[in-house]
Amino acid sequence: MNIPERIKSARAALTLKQEEVVSISGIPLSTYRKYEGGTSEPGAQAIAGLVRAGINANWLLTGEGPMLLKDLTPPVPSAPPINVPALKAIFSGVMHVHGGRASPEQIADMVVEFYNRAISEQLITSTGVGEGGSKAA
Repeated sequence: MNIPERIKSARAALTLKQEEVVSISGIPLSTYRKYEGGTSEPGAQAIAGLVRAGINANWLLTGEGPMLLKDLTPPVPSAPPINVPALKAIFSGVMHVHGGRASPEQIADMVVEFYNRAISEQLITSTGVGEGGSKAA
């Protein structure tokens, strides 16, 4: 499939008429018809307009990836770093105090609670020692 065919396919997938695409994209109707007819190729501004209409520019140019922007998978946010030395110290303390009397699930819950509290009260940061003090009420 070439660029003119991809433009037509994307418009159909968006269920838009040519006049609606040009209204969204800012491309003159006569120019847009040349893109779909294959007598002219869209430049950077036209491609930006087609992106505003919801078409994935990578797919439009290469045929790779999803056709529509709405179908792009958002990046998975990365988890914040963990202060491993602090987490080890918290785990060690919980095991020392509750190790023989608590289930593994209870210990895990306590460790998470203490770690989150230490972060929120700025006793630690995710990468080191905190400022101290408390944000929590």
